[in-house]
Amino acid sequence: MSRIIARILTSLALTSTFAFAACDDDSSTATPSPDVTATTDTAAPADDVAGGACTNAADLAIIQNASYDPVAKATACGLDNVNLALGGDIDGFTTAAETCMKDDSYKDDAKFAFVLSDDCGGCYVGSVRCTAVNCLASCAVDAASDACVTCRADNGCVSGFYTCSGLPAPAPAE
Repeated sequence: MSRIIARILTSLALTSTFAFAACDDDSSTATPSPDVTATTDTAAPADDVAGGACTNAADLAIIQNASYDPVAKATACGLDNVNLALGGDIDGFTTAAETCMKDDSYKDDAKFAFVLSDDCGGCYVGSVRCTAVNCLASCAVDAASDACVTCRADNGCVSGFYTCSGLPAPAPAE
């Protein structure tokens, strides 16, 4: 059991870097359109998903399988559609990311050859959406930057994911 929890934590520790690490502009001072940062939007995919969306046996089997990478798939889905977010079309961005997460042949990559339940996949998409809405300027150039990590934490993107998914959050770094 401890190996399973360790696998989940290792996999999900990467969710703190859910963001957009690529951008056409190599300047770290890029500013998104005002519509992108106008409101705080956390990672909950829908009002009717209170938590525990990823704790069912089927989703856990995918998340725990070392052959699959839900974090990388959600990040790639966000990156592939980042132009929609940059243009202020957050709803279009979200719809495209949701469609991408449901594609079990995405990029013909074996690590993306899975489909999570709608609710669980929605938690991953919600985290990416939260980043796009609240942290695009901080995360567009460097998803691992302190500014991006802090923005995502301050805007509930990380905590929202763990609340939505019901998965255990990694212990804070000492």
